[in-house]
Amino acid sequence: MGICGAKPVKPGDGPQAAAQSAPPEPTFTDEQVKALHSTIRWSKPLEDIKKMIAACPDLINASDKGNGNTAIHLACQNGHFATVNYLIAEKAAVDAQNDTGNTALHMAVVWPLPSPHLPFLISSIVCNGISRRNLANQSAECIPLIRL
Repeated sequence: MGICGAKPVKPGDGPQAAAQSAPPEPTFTDEQVKALHSTIRWSKPLEDIKKMIAACPDLINASDKGNGNTAIHLACQNGHFATVNYLIAEKAAVDAQNDTGNTALHMAVVWPLPSPHLPFLISSIVCNGISRRNLANQSAECIPLIRL
C-alpha cells in the first residue's frame, strides 16, 4: 500500500496514471514570456525584470516557443551583465539549451554584439553551473574563447 493506505498507481492504470505523469501546467502565458524577453532584449531597467519575475517566478526559465531561448539566453546574447548576474542569483537554468542546442554560454561568446563584459559573462556562467557535458558541446567558435 502507498501513502495513507492508497494503492500505488502503475503506468497504464487509467486516468490517475495519466494525471500523475502529465507535466505540470505552466503558470505563465505566452504574452508574459514575450514581455519578459522583450524587456531583457531591449535593456529595460533591471527593476522591471525583477518585478516581472517576482510576480511569476516560473518565468525565469520559460522558453520562447519560436526558438527555445530563455531569459538567460537573451541576457547573454545582448551582453547584459547585470541581468545575467541577477538571473543566475535567482537560479536561472544556465545549462538550458535552446532549440538548436545552444546554451547561454554559447550566446555570450558567439553572438556578434560587442560587450566589454564578455569575460565576466563567461566566468559567471561557467562558475555557476554549466555542466561539463554542455561545455563540451559548445560550438567550435566558442571553445577557444572559453579557454582564455
